[in-house]
Amino acid sequence: MIKLNATLIVQVVNFLLLMWILNHLLFKPILRALEKREEKVNHLLKETGDLLSQAQGVKEEYEMRIKQAQTQALEVKEKIERESREEGERLLKKAFVKAEKGLAETSVAIAKDAEGAKREFERLSREISLEIYQKILGVR
Repeated sequence: MIKLNATLIVQVVNFLLLMWILNHLLFKPILRALEKREEKVNHLLKETGDLLSQAQGVKEEYEMRIKQAQTQALEVKEKIERESREEGERLLKKAFVKAEKGLAETSVAIAKDAEGAKREFERLSREISLEIYQKILGVR
């Protein structure tokens, strides 16, 4: 059976003294370290959230700039294609004009050559006719 005597009081005092010593030397420093760690973790989580927000903003800006660059590239491409078509049409028209001019010059040259050939043919036909006439009549 349990007896209530002085040793029980000494053990209770020892227990309370041990609790007080452990509280000051062990529990409070551990609790402070845990609180500091929790504060640090919360601070890091807040910083991480801020960095994620900034990263999201940068990503959105990057995507917007990419879309702008793609739009500008498409506009430049379309402009170059349009200018190329216009230049091609202009060169084609210039070539047609030059070809028509060359054709007209060639037609004029052919007409002159034909006129010259016609005159030469008439001259030769007169000479041949004259020779035939002279041979038929015996006149020289």
